[in-house]
Amino acid sequence: MFTNKNIVVGDPSNSFTELYVDMLINKCDFNPNDIVFISLKNIIEHPLKKYSVDTYLYNECDVEGVSKCKTLTFISINKSNGFFIKKLFDYTDSFIDKTYIHLTDDEVARWLSTTTEFGTLRPTKSNNVDENVIDVLSKVKNFIAPEAYFKEKVELILKRDDLKFIDGRDAFKSLPSSLWDTFETLYRDPTKYTAPEKSIFIGAKRGVFSLTEVVSIIKCLKKEKVFPNFKCLIFTYKKKRYFRVMLDLYLSYLRHVQGCNIDVSYPTATNAITYNALIMSCSHLIIQGRGSMSTARSYLSMGRGVVHVKESSPNFFELTDAEGINIGRYNSFQNLAKNIKSEVVNVNRNKEIMLSRFEQKYNNLKEIYKC
Repeated sequence: MFTNKNIVVGDPSNSFTELYVDMLINKCDFNPNDIVFISLKNIIEHPLKKYSVDTYLYNECDVEGVSKCKTLTFISINKSNGFFIKKLFDYTDSFIDKTYIHLTDDEVARWLSTTTEFGTLRPTKSNNVDENVIDVLSKVKNFIAPEAYFKEKVELILKRDDLKFIDGRDAFKSLPSSLWDTFETLYRDPTKYTAPEKSIFIGAKRGVFSLTEVVSIIKCLKKEKVFPNFKCLIFTYKKKRYFRVMLDLYLSYLRHVQGCNIDVSYPTATNAITYNALIMSCSHLIIQGRGSMSTARSYLSMGRGVVHVKESSPNFFELTDAEGINIGRYNSFQNLAKNIKSEVVNVNRNKEIMLSRFEQKYNNLKEIYKC
């Protein structure tokens, strides 16, 4: 059941896992019969069932049978899967060359922080690493991650120079393919009904910018006289009333004391479609230093507007070095406001680059998974 199959190992209920398998089938054109999913959790109902991919629980899999596979892909490497990878590597070295680790920026950042503090990677309370992970990282060779962004850091952490990087990380949009294609169709022909509004989305997730930072951004936008030509949208937590109350007090001061005509709203996304529709409605998207890259890539691929990222942040390097995108880079909120006012970024050119990058990633993944 595993002979010459491409095996993906992970949590079947994780949305990232679904998007990865969906991408292999619908964008890389693999037959579901060529893919097998090994679950690390005993979950009966999960999204992968609709893709007709055979799924097995890890402790029910015979290692000898698994060894006959073509490839093994692990979504990240941490305490939850390190034990299983080590078990395979201990059984036979042949697993090493056919194993691929899809790296995440968060885990590499944790490893780098540990290495900087202790001089070597070791288990700590916060880095989600144990001895199994350490052992696997001393042997594994293949990482699905852009070389330009990850190579130097990972080689420094692992103290190795025999690593291979496959540029196929996050080669999916923020919705499963069928949903995304339908969603994208609505925006394909620009009309007055689908054109992005002159609006600024502050943060692609709730809580990524503090109250002080949001107030500073608005203050700088006001100074650049961006209002009332633009309005702002901010995701907030319903339970964190202090944020909303204090921000509303500041906005009230701007409106009633300083006479500023400013429109700020707090949208609530109830599901993935609503969330993406809100993001795509804006002409400017300010993302945090790390995370929300799938959202940013999806936004760029549709040519909806400009992504703004702080210089020297992880997202800055990934978008510029790995993806080749011309972003709205800023080193201060005043600089950010000036960038929004000037609107010098070529949105259509970024769209072309991002779509091309997706195709490159699909082709790279086809090479390692082809049967």
